[in-house]
Amino acid sequence: MNKKLLIAYLLAAVLVYYIIHVYRSHHVVPAAVATKTAPVAAAPEIPVNKEAETMRARNQELINKYSAQIKSGKDVDGDVYYQRGLLYLSLQQYRVAIQDFSDAIRLVPDSPSAFYARALAYQGEHALDLAIADLNAAIKLKADFAEAYNTRAAIYDDQGNTDNAINDYKNALAINANFDQAYFNLGVLYEKQKQYSEAEAEFGNAISHNIAVANATPSDLAASKKRLLQAYIHRAGVALLVNDLNAALKDINYVIDSDPKNEIAYRLRANIYNKMGNTADSLADKATADNLSMQNLLEQH
Repeated sequence: MNKKLLIAYLLAAVLVYYIIHVYRSHHVVPAAVATKTAPVAAAPEIPVNKEAETMRARNQELINKYSAQIKSGKDVDGDVYYQRGLLYLSLQQYRVAIQDFSDAIRLVPDSPSAFYARALAYQGEHALDLAIADLNAAIKLKADFAEAYNTRAAIYDDQGNTDNAINDYKNALAINANFDQAYFNLGVLYEKQKQYSEAEAEFGNAISHNIAVANATPSDLAASKKRLLQAYIHRAGVALLVNDLNAALKDINYVIDSDPKNEIAYRLRANIYNKMGNTADSLADKATADNLSMQNLLEQH
């Protein structure tokens, strides 16, 4: 075979091999390769807040019950609308809550509770003037309505009406000297006004007057504890602002001992340690706070 013919055969063989390779790569998936393909990883499970889901399901069940009663027209009074409105309010469905409270007021026009509840729903809708009008009506019907004074004070504060807010907080406390939430709210107002000594005193009052009643439910006790820890956190924050670092550290340690998963407390303690020059503990607390932030985010969803 001459040299030219040999080269021709070799070129033909290479061409055939190339054609076969291209065809297979475009049209055939080899079995060996297919079996080695990794399965698609499942999405990570996100923890569900089962307690909140259970509560929402229970509230919806009660809403359905009241709705069926209203639809039937049997034994429908203002209280039925009021109770359903409270359930909508707890679910933050403010507009339908307002409708129910309005029906309750239509049927029982002298109910301070219905006016107060509708004010809360208006507040949720940011209709603050309407909320104040309902709170005025509630207070007119019930002069010793401490909760209505406290809520009206909070709205005045949001509107920048500081003097009226302070007066209403003091009115609430004159009615109920153990109203820890009103002390706390007044402390926050003073804190925003940079009246730190007054703020510290009111947070102290909130702490000392955080007293659980004898027949408190588990949810009441949990809410009371949450308010107590908030007061400690804010008092620690004020102490940090005025450079009373030991007092700040004492308060925030109490919070962390009581609630080891309190992200805000770890962040505040990190700032306290940093101001003390304790860099190692400051960084450790910041890392803990970051981890808790991620955990809380997952639990909320």
